[in-house]
Amino acid sequence: MTDLAPPSAPAPETTPRAPLYRDRCGLLRDYWYVACTSAELQPGQVLGRVVLEEALALFRGPDGAPHALRDRCLHRNAELSEGTLEGGCL
Repeated sequence: MTDLAPPSAPAPETTPRAPLYRDRCGLLRDYWYVACTSAELQPGQVLGRVVLEEALALFRGPDGAPHALRDRCLHRNAELSEGTLEGGCL
């Protein structure tokens, strides 16, 4: 049997990152913000917007109700706002 060395710790970041605005803005993150107007959000269209440094994909569902998702695919890390709507699914 061979001895396996324990995995090494990841290298520390050399430049500290500033906290995201939404994390340091206090109560501002608890309010509603306009990402687009109703006229901008057309059925069958996906809009990409950024609110408080958070990328969002905006679209209307099959019933016409507006929806907002984080603009990232969990599987491929692609922008959802670059996708299409099919049967009410993004």
